[in-house]
Amino acid sequence: MMKVAIVGAAGRMGIRLIHAVVEADGLEMAGAIERLGHPQVGMDAGLIAGVGTLGVKISDDLAKTMADADVLIDFTFPDVTLKNLAVCADLGKWWLVAPPASPPSNALKRKNLHKKFRWF
Repeated sequence: MMKVAIVGAAGRMGIRLIHAVVEADGLEMAGAIERLGHPQVGMDAGLIAGVGTLGVKISDDLAKTMADADVLIDFTFPDVTLKNLAVCADLGKWWLVAPPASPPSNALKRKNLHKKFRWF
């Protein structure tokens, strides 16, 4: 079972991603992240997404949340994505970025983050 965390979990696409993870075989929701001060931090991600209680509270601490996850799905913005990628790289976690969040490859190279991941 692959444990998944989602950044932007309380947003429109984050909610859709929670649905997809809950409905998929072999995936388990392990974490939900939102920005510091987001009004839904501390709430159950499943209730926010309308899939029932999952026992996964929305957090504003990516590093702590990723301790229990295998992969991060990032559907945010390029500047946020680079910060999230750095955390995942430091923790040795898988990272999946969605198109709006895709950072330019030169930004990844400047931070030497491109060396820490396999690219598909």
